[in-house]
Amino acid sequence: MTLSHSETHKALGEMISEGQQPEAAEHILAEAVSAVHHLCDQYDLNFQAVLDEGALHHQRQREGTQGTPGRARLHNEFTAIIEHDGPWFIAYCAEVPGANGQGRSREECLSNLREAILLILEQTREDSLRAMPPEAEQDLVIVG
Repeated sequence: MTLSHSETHKALGEMISEGQQPEAAEHILAEAVSAVHHLCDQYDLNFQAVLDEGALHHQRQREGTQGTPGRARLHNEFTAIIEHDGPWFIAYCAEVPGANGQGRSREECLSNLREAILLILEQTREDSLRAMPPEAEQDLVIVG
């Protein structure tokens, strides 16, 4: 599947409005489309669903509903189980299997645990969205 003329025109218009020269934008777009097609084929992904998710991501960034670039805001409270083993603090999260952290101080340990929790939740979300059937709907659920 390739981009339609209107989709290509829209994408080029956005790139140009962001200050890129038309020739550079065309070249970048062609490379990006080719790379996305290759990844979709490699991982058996729906090309249009990937484009739609990218558009949603771009919209959220423009609206400021994302924190650092490329990261959707996730907020919740989690239970950290912390142990002290010699010079090390070791922690794991009761609610997020596989999330753990360690450090020479309690603060370093908890900081590493926070990052691990965030990475696991982000990766789980990305994996789920990639596997989402085209007819499925996506919505936001707020907990707590």
